[in-house]
Amino acid sequence: MTNGILSSTLSAIYSNGFSRLDVYEKLIGKAFSSTNIPFEEPWYGQLYSEKAKDLKWLASSLIINAEKEAEGARQLWKMANKVNNNRWSNLIRQHAIDEARHAKIYLRLFELIFPGSADNDLQNYFATLAPKYSMNEIDKGNIDQSLMLDEDQLIDQIIQINIREIRTRANQLLLEKALKYCCTEESRSKVEYLLKSVITDETRHIHYTAVLLEELITNANANRVTNIAIFRMNQFCQLTLEETGKGCFDQ
Repeated sequence: MTNGILSSTLSAIYSNGFSRLDVYEKLIGKAFSSTNIPFEEPWYGQLYSEKAKDLKWLASSLIINAEKEAEGARQLWKMANKVNNNRWSNLIRQHAIDEARHAKIYLRLFELIFPGSADNDLQNYFATLAPKYSMNEIDKGNIDQSLMLDEDQLIDQIIQINIREIRTRANQLLLEKALKYCCTEESRSKVEYLLKSVITDETRHIHYTAVLLEELITNANANRVTNIAIFRMNQFCQLTLEETGKGCFDQ
């Protein structure tokens, strides 16, 4: 792989002992090669570093990321109920639980980096932001089969999640560098631990969605799946350019 972000992501996956993903590598490699990837360009990291020097921007970014993770958790939980495969749906539910926890972690990072900055209203908002999901509380009521995702819809959704998680992991590595310069010596170890836990989760999310794609590809036309991946990558990169143009680096 020649793509920097993709190569480093795959290296992280395999260094954690996860299985090889030859089919996925070929698929995602074609998607990466189909367009310019903003979040692996030097200007992207430089722009992030410049933005992060503004502590108000950084504080706002942590809250926005918490909100995005909380919303992502809700969307994943709903999606899991539309997947007609118990193992796959449980993997997606665990992802939703992780995202809800990440929302809390971003808020905890805000408190560590900017102690005493949250007034009562903001603290109350923090307390209710993240959904409370558990694998022990899965809704096992009647499921409307007409709402289930068909094969193409599921492939499309998993590809979008996978691409988004790759960018999220890249953004978290940039955040890790930024926070090291503005946290106190007393909070440094906690900040580093929290960020490492999130990055580890994201690496695992990339892997499980890659595994699902490999399983789905065996039952689908490979060219069709590749075309979906290329379309979504181009669409996602355009969205990334629009977001960074507004000074946003969504996790």
